[in-house]
Amino acid sequence: MIDQNILDKAYPIIDNLAKSRSRNGKFAYYESSDVYQEIWGMCLEALEKYDPNIGPIENYLVVHVTNRIKNLKINI
Repeated sequence: MIDQNILDKAYPIIDNLAKSRSRNGKFAYYESSDVYQEIWGMCLEALEKYDPNIGPIENYLVVHVTNRIKNLKINI
């Protein structure tokens, strides 16, 4: 379960990240709206494992999404 404080901090970060990546993230069978939803799902999964001691939440989510999107494109 995700701590509410972390979720409150992460919500605007995830929304901005999902919007920016979905604008130019269209590929294969994924439309922009699909990419937006995938990024939200990726971030919510990542937040369950987030440890504030490893660094800022924004950096953590950006790196996580960048790696996951690359993997998603490769596995298509």
